[in-house]
Amino acid sequence: MLGGVLHVPSNEFGLIIHSTADGTQPAAGMGAAVTPGNNAYGAYVSLIRGASLTDDCYELEICINNVGISATARDCVVSLALDPTGGTSFTVSLADLVAGPAVPHTALGGGTWYRFPIFIKAGTSIGVAGAVNSATLTAFNVFCRAKCRPSRPDAIKVGTYIDQFGVTLAASAGTGITEGTVSDGTFVQLGAALTRPCWYWEFGYGNNNTNVAQGAIYVDIAIGASTSVNKVAIANAFVLKNGTEQFTKNPSGAYARGAAGDLVFGRAQASAANTGSSIAAYGVGG
Repeated sequence: MLGGVLHVPSNEFGLIIHSTADGTQPAAGMGAAVTPGNNAYGAYVSLIRGASLTDDCYELEICINNVGISATARDCVVSLALDPTGGTSFTVSLADLVAGPAVPHTALGGGTWYRFPIFIKAGTSIGVAGAVNSATLTAFNVFCRAKCRPSRPDAIKVGTYIDQFGVTLAASAGTGITEGTVSDGTFVQLGAALTRPCWYWEFGYGNNNTNVAQGAIYVDIAIGASTSVNKVAIANAFVLKNGTEQFTKNPSGAYARGAAGDLVFGRAQASAANTGSSIAAYGVGG
């Protein structure tokens, strides 16, 4: 106790394992090339092989980039999956990450980023597959960072599962929303109710439009019972869109408790609204 206040020691990671070698020069398409299918997943690509994940992972950071193509509607979803045996059979799904249409890595924001406090056992392979809502199946890029060796593993909260809400795989998107402008948009329910507790939240933002107005977007993710929003889990998370149909999103995770039976909602407010936008939410638990 310090001055009557409980002191919680800070934590730091002693090892970060990069899917793209540390020291690699940044490029427009950064990371492994992923060839998508048209509203169906293409082949899985390994990001980190089991032999390279030498320590248990306690936090995973993912960057999806180089998806968007000018004057093209190209929504995107990425399957993040594991092979616990360290091979290339990615049969354990972690999440379907909405990421369309992400900017090149060298553009402002660097892509669509996610960060999850999720435990992945040493020796596990991490891989991804992609789908786009487009007949243009040009490859995009993904890289990740696995954060290992926490200095105080007893003082770190880490999950064992990621549950998703509002992903629409048939359209490579989230759940459709109407962006607000001078006021917040209306909350839209994302998927079904929680079936188990979640305590950390992330979100994905998609858009399927051939003509996007440059601007900023604020996104809220909320938890509630029935149609009543009781708690805002993520408030005013920032999404940026440019005039060449490309979007960027920072890691936007936040801690908030959701219980089984709770519903998840999302809404957005834009400086210049576009049609075709969608949101998905991701809850970590365990």
